[in-house]
Amino acid sequence: MKILICATLAGLGLLAAVIAPSNATRAQTDQAVVRVVTPSDSVAKSNNQVEVSINVENVTNLAGFQFVLTVDPSVFKTLAVRKTLLIGQTGREIVCGDPTIEAAAVRLSCVTLREKPAGVDGSGTIATVTLQPLAKGASDLVLDNVKLVHPDGTELPSTVANARLKVTGGSWWTTTRIILVSGGAVLVALTALATVRRVRARATPTSATAGDPEAGA
Repeated sequence: MKILICATLAGLGLLAAVIAPSNATRAQTDQAVVRVVTPSDSVAKSNNQVEVSINVENVTNLAGFQFVLTVDPSVFKTLAVRKTLLIGQTGREIVCGDPTIEAAAVRLSCVTLREKPAGVDGSGTIATVTLQPLAKGASDLVLDNVKLVHPDGTELPSTVANARLKVTGGSWWTTTRIILVSGGAVLVALTALATVRRVRARATPTSATAGDPEAGA
C-alpha cells in the first residue's frame, strides 16, 4: 500500500511539473501585444507617403494607451499620427493629448473617461502613423514608452513587436528636383528656340527685295 501511495504521489508530482510550464507558456502567449504593422510587402515607394498601423492584440478591458514610434531620420520623416476609435467602441469617451511629431519620432497618448462601461477586449488598430520616404534604404520602426491601461488606471502588461520598412527607388527630393530641373531645361530650350526664330524673321529680306534687286532703286 505504501509503495502504491508513493507511486501515485510521484505521478502527481510529475503531472504538476508538466502542467506548470504549459500554463506559463499559455499565459505568455495570451499577453497583450502592441505591434507595428507595415504594408503587406514591407516596402515603401520613394515618391509615396506610407501609412503604418499601431495595433494591439489580446487586450482585455483596454481603456487607454501611450506609445512613441521612432524611425531612421535618414530614410523616413514622420508627418502625422492619428488615433482610431477602437478604445471608444464600448461607449467610452476618448480624450487624447496633443501628439508630439518630430523628424524621427511621434508620440501619442489617449485615455477614456470614467470606470464604466468596461474597456475593449480583443485586437485592433489604436493609431496610424504617416511617413514620408526620404532616401533609398531601410529603417526599423521601433516602439518605446508603451503603456496600456484599464479604466481604473491600472496597467495592462504588454510586449511590443517592432517592424522594418524598406524604401525602393531614389529619394523623394532627388526625384522631385530632377523633375523641376528637367521642366526648367525644357522651358529654357523653348524660349531660346522662339528667340532664334524671331531673330531669323527680322534678318530675312522681304519678298519684293529678294525677287527684284532694283526694286528699291
